[in-house]
Amino acid sequence: MTWPVRAGVWAVLSAVLLFGGLLALGALVARGLPREARTALASAIALQALAPLWAATLATWLVASRIAPGLDRSLARLALGVAVAAALWFPLVGGVLFSAWSPQGLGDWAGTCAILVGAVTAALFLPRWLVPGLHPGVFARDAGRGNVAR
Repeated sequence: MTWPVRAGVWAVLSAVLLFGGLLALGALVARGLPREARTALASAIALQALAPLWAATLATWLVASRIAPGLDRSLARLALGVAVAAALWFPLVGGVLFSAWSPQGLGDWAGTCAILVGAVTAALFLPRWLVPGLHPGVFARDAGRGNVAR
């Protein structure tokens, strides 16, 4: 599989996990809300928060793993690196793009950051852990040299 194909597979699988998880969680949490309200809430979270944070984190990781291949060499580095990348993008996403959100203090910022970063990290990590062709090291410049730690 070529690098662009792997990146596309990773993007599709992680997007399905992220947005499928949002739909499942929304169905459980917002059961008492009218359908229109549930749709508006899920759409705002997906379009204003999750999608931009996921896309920025994915793009950052793909570039970072080419520049510093060691970042993509183990599951632990992958999980930590993706979480850090998502957390670094959160102020822009949360403060500028997530207009439906009105934090009332630092606790709201920290809690929302933890939830969104956790969701994006899990969605990006799970396919890399579970799909053999996406194992750690495949996005590093020298991934084919056999020096990948699992």
